[in-house]
Amino acid sequence: MNEEKRHLINSSLFRWLVFPLMAGGILYLFRHVFFVLFILFGGILFAIFLTAIADFIRRKTGLPRQWALALTVIALFFSSVGCGWLTGSAFGSQISKLIRRLPEAIGIIESYLSNYAWGQNLLSFLPAPEELLPLGKGLLGNITGFFTTTVGVVAGLLFVFVIGVYLSIEPDVYLGGLLRLFPSGRRDRIREILVFIGRALRWWLIGRAVAMAAVGLLTVLLLWLIGLSLAPALGLIAGLLTFIPFIGPVLAAVPAILVALVEGPYMVLYVVLIYVLLQQLENQILTPLIQKRAVFLPPAVLLTAQLLIGVLFGYMGVLLASPLAIVFVILIQTLYVEDSLGETVKILGAHDSLGKQ
Repeated sequence: MNEEKRHLINSSLFRWLVFPLMAGGILYLFRHVFFVLFILFGGILFAIFLTAIADFIRRKTGLPRQWALALTVIALFFSSVGCGWLTGSAFGSQISKLIRRLPEAIGIIESYLSNYAWGQNLLSFLPAPEELLPLGKGLLGNITGFFTTTVGVVAGLLFVFVIGVYLSIEPDVYLGGLLRLFPSGRRDRIREILVFIGRALRWWLIGRAVAMAAVGLLTVLLLWLIGLSLAPALGLIAGLLTFIPFIGPVLAAVPAILVALVEGPYMVLYVVLIYVLLQQLENQILTPLIQKRAVFLPPAVLLTAQLLIGVLFGYMGVLLASPLAIVFVILIQTLYVEDSLGETVKILGAHDSLGKQ
């Protein structure tokens, strides 16, 4: 075996064996600080969202970018405060009632299953309800314990807001600092890739926002029509969980079915039919319409990303699995398919009719 073949074999082994091992080791280390990384990524997503709204205002009004961004932040802040002041007590009351209603529904299910031998065997294998709560004890110690409290959630959202605002005010400063970490000859290419990622995430966020609003409003309307109690709270949950493709709608149906179980078996049937109808409406009508302007990832890719990132990082990983998958896909398309293989590929999120951002 000549020296050239030996070099090629060693190079291939290094690429396909050492790189994955190094990536796995780094991922394991990052696993202990993933909440901080996820908050940073959430801040980046929020900055992209703010910039998208500010750009829309700038195009419609002709205002300078900084003024449009300031108007966006002020409008979002006061609209959030206003909605919280007008509906916060009502939604808070509904959520409290929902929390009190769920144990009653779980008790009904346990009582029904305990009447049968197979049900008793099933109950013996199922974990206790408190063990199913997000981020149980021992997942990542005190850091995750902090973020599972109400104070931790509020603090996390505050950090996301502040990071997003700062990033959106002076994106070139942070982008320039990031680019300095790469060799000068690669900076233009890295900048181009970051533009691709930002564009794709922008259109994904727009698509998710439209889907969340539509699903949330339709859920409230349909549950109100059949007379199910706590329809606004359940609609809010359905709208928020629509942020998570595929898994979110399934999770949103669980509390609605449990509430319906307390009110009678026929109500359960109506609720199941409504959520199946909403899921079909989203998959067959709403999602195809959004995908014409937004970002589409094959279902198998999304589900694999949710499973993999969820196993590694828990519930926060599932929440951000879809935008993270978009980032990974674009990195593979650009750094591997285009740069390494030399092939041409349509970058995820590219829309010829949209023009430049």
